[in-house]
Amino acid sequence: MDEVVLDASAVLALLQEEPGADIVEAALIRGATLPAPNLAEVITKLRSYGFDPEEVLEATDALNISIAPLTEEDAMVAGFLYAETKAAGLSLGDKCCIAVGIRLNARILTADGPWRRANLGAIANIEHIR
Repeated sequence: MDEVVLDASAVLALLQEEPGADIVEAALIRGATLPAPNLAEVITKLRSYGFDPEEVLEATDALNISIAPLTEEDAMVAGFLYAETKAAGLSLGDKCCIAVGIRLNARILTADGPWRRANLGAIANIEHIR
């Protein structure tokens, strides 16, 4: 399994030079993927930090990352993850990332602590970067 899918929190950890950024950077060098809904989350967060649209585009373009579309099957899987993720409080974006990771049979990198509380080990290969 060489494929790596990044959650928005992992990308933001890299952009903000937080712990685990080195793991994300190594994944990007090998060719990681970011699901489209998670790109929207990254952009939203950067805008909330006060980045103007040009700065956001510069930051996201610099990642040189492959963006994975959300398929109908991914949407179904994300929706069906409700029971496994409700108690952990995972967002729709989180579930979309997991669904894309499952489809691609990929390691999924995240910096989100709540993912630890979700019971997903049997269906997804999730790695916490810190």
